[in-house]
Amino acid sequence: MSLNTVSINDRLGPGGLENVAILEEDTSGNTVLVGADETFPLTSNGLSTKPTGNQAPFRNHASSSYNFIGYDAVADTVYVNDATGGRILRGTSSNAWQTQAGVTWSATLGASGPLSYPTDVTYLNVRRMVRFKGDLYLLAMATTGSLWGIWKSPVGTGNTHLSWTGPLLSFQSLATGLFTCLEADDEYIYACEYTSQASFTPKVYRSADGATWETVIDESVSGVVRHFHAIAPDPYNPGHVYLTCGDGIAKTLQRSTDYGATWTIIEPSSQWQAVQISFTPDHVYFAGDSQNGVAFRLHRTTLAKQWLSLWRWENVPVTAPAALGEQYYFNGWYGVVDPSNGDFYSSNNDSSAGGNTQGLFVTRRGEMPTLLIKPGVIEAPTYIAGGVLWAGKYRKVLNSY
Repeated sequence: MSLNTVSINDRLGPGGLENVAILEEDTSGNTVLVGADETFPLTSNGLSTKPTGNQAPFRNHASSSYNFIGYDAVADTVYVNDATGGRILRGTSSNAWQTQAGVTWSATLGASGPLSYPTDVTYLNVRRMVRFKGDLYLLAMATTGSLWGIWKSPVGTGNTHLSWTGPLLSFQSLATGLFTCLEADDEYIYACEYTSQASFTPKVYRSADGATWETVIDESVSGVVRHFHAIAPDPYNPGHVYLTCGDGIAKTLQRSTDYGATWTIIEPSSQWQAVQISFTPDHVYFAGDSQNGVAFRLHRTTLAKQWLSLWRWENVPVTAPAALGEQYYFNGWYGVVDPSNGDFYSSNNDSSAGGNTQGLFVTRRGEMPTLLIKPGVIEAPTYIAGGVLWAGKYRKVLNSY
């Protein structure tokens, strides 16, 4: 590449002061940004095209009403909640996901008719679907009694009916189920309770068969934790499970090394408060729930913690046309790491700490300045499945797969 202008900017990296070259224009008139190990172009409005591949811009899943709810890695199948059609859809080909035309979706019909939700559950109250020991499990809320719980259905394929039984577990009254409150490994399926009620005492559950559930944490005993943000088993270290807690308590991060039977506080300070949890072979990544940063990573052996790029959401310029005073939210909750290269994708969803604008962002290698890759309202966790980044109703192919 032949360059017309080059400027060198210092930044504070994990190893001290480093240089990042900003290549303002190449001979073809394209603006480019060079990081520590690669070069990628910027679009005319300053958005990076490299972090999520060379595909066209972020695409809806064929409809703006389709929201990602889960991925079945065994069947290589993605599930979305169709808010308009009132049904759950499955997409079964990763090749289709990576085309600009969109995904070919199949309707997973309900056992008694066109709906694919459990009895007394509507599309408004569906959060998360996971596969565990050959069946699908759904975290949702029943209309009657407004109780959140977990239902089970055989997997099926194509337009095969989903036949739900349950709820197999009902949350306590006043408890809510977040997208990040249901996960599974090969041995257990895990669930945790969230609420906005200050007087609530939440619980954490696990089950070895999906039918019989045991309470492994009961905060009515200690009364310290207001709610749980997320639970996630470590795919690189069987038996290890991580839990994020809030708000402003002395049990911010907890870990189990025996499939959730017992728990240890690994970080008491609320300065490290977080929500969504994701993993690489060496680190556990936590999406920040404070103004201290986008996310931080925990070395799973030493337990040493490190915030990612000091360039946070509020430091990112709002894309044109921007009104005077527009600024991206200071806090996020949701984010996921690409385990193949350390890129961290995050959405900012919390207006309480400041800011008035949302977007989807990437922090390259977890170290470079955070960049905007999708302006607009996301309001959903980010998830990587089948070489694709999924964020609510949007998806984007990743370069690393």
